[in-house]
Amino acid sequence: MAGDASAGPRRPSLPAHTPPAICRPVPSPDRIVDRAVDEDALRSSTIEIAEAQVSKAADTLGTIKARMYAPALAAPREKGNPLG
Repeated sequence: MAGDASAGPRRPSLPAHTPPAICRPVPSPDRIVDRAVDEDALRSSTIEIAEAQVSKAADTLGTIKARMYAPALAAPREKGNPLG
C-alpha cells in the first residue's frame, strides 16, 4: 500500500550499469573462514600461508607486468620511433 509506514523504507533499486558481481549471493557461513588460530600462533600461521602463495604470485605478477609494460618496452626498440 502506497504511503504505508509499516512497510519500512524502500530500498533503492540498483542502477542499470551495476555489475553482476554485486548481486552474487553471500557464501555460506562455513566457507567464510578457512581456519582459526590462537593469537600467539597468528604471525607464524600468516607467514606459513604467505609462503605457500609465493610461487603462485611470481608467475601471476610476471604475466601482469608483461602485459602492462609491453607497449612501453617495445617503443624504444621500434626503428621508426623518433624517441628511440
